[in-house]
Amino acid sequence: FVCVPVVAIPAPCPAAMLAAGVIRRGGVRAALCPALSQARAKHAVPAWATLDPDAMCGASPAAGQSLVGGVWSGAPVADVIDPLNGEVMARVPDVQADELAPYIERMRGCPRTGLHNPLKNPERYSMLGAVCAKAAEEMRKP
Repeated sequence: FVCVPVVAIPAPCPAAMLAAGVIRRGGVRAALCPALSQARAKHAVPAWATLDPDAMCGASPAAGQSLVGGVWSGAPVADVIDPLNGEVMARVPDVQADELAPYIERMRGCPRTGLHNPLKNPERYSMLGAVCAKAAEEMRKP
């Protein structure tokens, strides 16, 4: 077992570099991974997407939220660090053990057989099949 020290070299924020015209879309991560560059060239971020993974950085981190009972909440948050440059790339909900009561209550309200049981709720099962088909269709788009 050999321990090798890893030195992180801070990279510039992709969003700032895009805004300044230094790089084009996908530049920093794509420069580090050519396969990513090819994939991004084929697939632009769709209009319905809520964030651009190439633009996430310290200057414009993504924001996650929790959904409980149809209500979105986002505080308090924990930072997700970008391993490429050490900046905060996302802020996600940091739910603590003493804050789990609403989540547990919603789970208790779900039948043991689940809400998506095809035998007890065939309409919902068909609707979710259509959602999956639509998601696959979106993923096939260049």
